[in-house]
Amino acid sequence: MYWNQYLLARPTYPDSFFNQIYNYHASASHSSSPSSSPTFTVAHDIGDGPGHVAHALSHKFPHVNVSDIDPRHLTCAKHLHTSHPSANTATTTQFTYTLTRAEHLATHFPPASADLIISALMFTLLPDPAAALRSLHTVLKPNGAGTLAISFYGLPHFSEPALAAECQPLLDGIAQRASFKREADAVARWLDYLAFPVGEWRAVERHKWNRGWARLGFFTVRAGGFVVETPVSRVRWGQEKVVEVEDRGLWRRDWDVRELRRFVRGLRGGKMGEIGGCWRAQWGESG
Repeated sequence: MYWNQYLLARPTYPDSFFNQIYNYHASASHSSSPSSSPTFTVAHDIGDGPGHVAHALSHKFPHVNVSDIDPRHLTCAKHLHTSHPSANTATTTQFTYTLTRAEHLATHFPPASADLIISALMFTLLPDPAAALRSLHTVLKPNGAGTLAISFYGLPHFSEPALAAECQPLLDGIAQRASFKREADAVARWLDYLAFPVGEWRAVERHKWNRGWARLGFFTVRAGGFVVETPVSRVRWGQEKVVEVEDRGLWRRDWDVRELRRFVRGLRGGKMGEIGGCWRAQWGESG
C-alpha cells in the first residue's frame, strides 16, 4: 500500500532522464575505447525501492540486477515487474533480485561486469558513501566502459508566488518532522560531498536543476531539532563537468488538494491537517 501511494505521489522519471544517462554512457564508453561500441547488457538498480527504475532500465538492458537492504522492497519490485501490463516470461527473467547494501555489492557480483549502475534517491542515506563507491567501482566495467549515475530530487515547491508564501512553510514543516540529519546535511550540498578520486573515475559530470529557486532537501535549514551543516564540497573544479540548468517545467505536476494529500500521507502516514485548508482556499479564489 505504501509503495502504491509513493508511486502515485512522486515524480515520474521521463524518458529524457534515462536518455541523458544512456547518451552519456554511449559517448563515454566510446571515448574510452574508440574501436569498440558501448554495450547495454547489464544494469544495476541499487536501493531499488518499489522497482519502477529497474522496470524502465529493462527496456534498454537485457538484464537488470535489482538490489535493496529490505526484503519487502524486493518483493514489491518483483510484483511490479511481474504484474506490469507489458510483463511476459521474457521480460520477467530479465531481473535478478539481491538483498544487499551498496557497500557490499562487489561481494555478490563479478568485477568489471556492469555497464551501468544507477542510484536514485538512495546515496544520501548511506552511512559510508566512500565504501559504497569503492564497491560499485569494482563491479563496473573499467576504463570508462562502465557508468555510475546518482540522482536525487527534493520536496515539491509551489511555483505560484502566492501559494509559495502561504503553503510552502506548511509543507516544509510536515517534511521536517519526517527527516534526519545525515540526509539533511548531504542534500544541502546537492551531492557535491561525494568524492570521485581522479585515479578511479573519469568523465565525471554533475548536473543540477533549479538550484536558484528550489532546494534539494525535503527540509529547511533546521530539521529534527538540529542545524543542517553543509559538508565540504568534493568537486574537482576544472576536472569535472558541472552543469546548472534552470527549468521550472522539469517534472512539473499540477496538483489539486487530493493529490497533495496523497504526497503528504507518503511522508507522514497521517492526516493532511492545516495545509489542506490552505490549498482549498487558494484554489477557491482562482476558480
